[in-house]
Amino acid sequence: MRVIELQDKEIVWVINPIRTKVSDRDLVRAVEKYLDKRSAIYASATRINSTAWIASADFEQRHLKKAFDFAAFVKGHMSPNGVAVYIEPVHLTSEVEGKNYCFVCLQDGEIILDKVLNRQDIVDELRMLRDEAQHLQSRGNDVKSTLSFYSCEEDFNEALKDFPNAKIESLDTSWLNSLEPTSAYGFVKSSKIREMVMPRNISLRLLPIVGGVIGVALLLAWVGGAFEKPIEVKRVKDEWASYRTFTEKKAPQLSNRIAQDYNNLRAFDATLTGWHVAEVKHSKSQDIIYRLINDGGYTADLNKTVDTISKKFGIAMLMDYTRQGSIITSRGANTPMFKESQSERWNLRTLYQTFDDDLKVLGTNVSLTFTNFESPDPTSKKWRAIKGQIIHDRAPLDTLLLITAAAKNKPISIVSGNYQTSEGWISGNYTIVMYGEDQW
Repeated sequence: MRVIELQDKEIVWVINPIRTKVSDRDLVRAVEKYLDKRSAIYASATRINSTAWIASADFEQRHLKKAFDFAAFVKGHMSPNGVAVYIEPVHLTSEVEGKNYCFVCLQDGEIILDKVLNRQDIVDELRMLRDEAQHLQSRGNDVKSTLSFYSCEEDFNEALKDFPNAKIESLDTSWLNSLEPTSAYGFVKSSKIREMVMPRNISLRLLPIVGGVIGVALLLAWVGGAFEKPIEVKRVKDEWASYRTFTEKKAPQLSNRIAQDYNNLRAFDATLTGWHVAEVKHSKSQDIIYRLINDGGYTADLNKTVDTISKKFGIAMLMDYTRQGSIITSRGANTPMFKESQSERWNLRTLYQTFDDDLKVLGTNVSLTFTNFESPDPTSKKWRAIKGQIIHDRAPLDTLLLITAAAKNKPISIVSGNYQTSEGWISGNYTIVMYGEDQW
């Protein structure tokens, strides 16, 4: 997240807050529950019918009365069809080297990305958008793209070459410095979010009642003409049924599994005498295999410890002996990502970048790498998945707890894992899959 302060206008633009979309009949309650779960300090929201777009952030309290969501506000000035991009140079503090830009990208009116990036990062984003547009064009699906620049188009001429069906425009006015936001896009304390989500006038409150009356009138009209013309009933496919199956029943939750991993390693460390865990593997069959090295311990003590830990955590553990040493196999905590009927939908790109940002906060010892896109349900045009790896490069064992927190309440699953442990440090990887709305 970035805060851009305009001293002469007393405006603070908030760039790249945490975003999500909430839909519910009781929308106010659903939004308050979401913000409470995230422990968000400040939030902003826009609402259409029973859906709210939420942005949550943390910044200095002195900014509160003049902080506004830049992307949410300027999207009203951008094309609601296809891909729309706005880029403008920004001047940051001297600690950030090189030229930086504010980058906002929409897909069919939805915010896909808003961030302060350097030139090379934006070149990569534009090339990715161009490649995707070319791919869709090759399949006969032209996507309109509107690329707007203020005082920087020449910086990206190379990346704009061969951009299909694109409207490229250079603006005379800076949106960061000239636009005057309204309070509807301001940030408030999370406890005050109700005021932004509640319907703003009595006509909206009466809409369900009016809709009911209209519905009854239409029903009577239909009954009156039911015998005059047959009605063709078309069954509409539930495009999200397979998504719910994966996130609520099939795919094991990453957060819960890593928490289990951490608890087991701490329990082994506290109770095993004369033994230490040298390697951990998460198999594709969803078991966890711990390879132990004997430092002068007794097998009888090891068996007793395994039995104690197994009963404490309520998870089956088996002992085995191989040429590589003693092996403890534990059944993985294969809890689904969400409880039934409570799955959350993330934009796939937003999910990847949010999780990537969360891991970067942990330091250079932990990183997220992209492997490939996957289609768990090839028939669905609404959602797909990203496969990737969390890399540990001599990271402290306690990092597992922080990854657990970063993955919590997100549709991220574990496939496998393999890492070595040594004196409280871990090196290796987890292979993961992220599920989300297909709007990359």
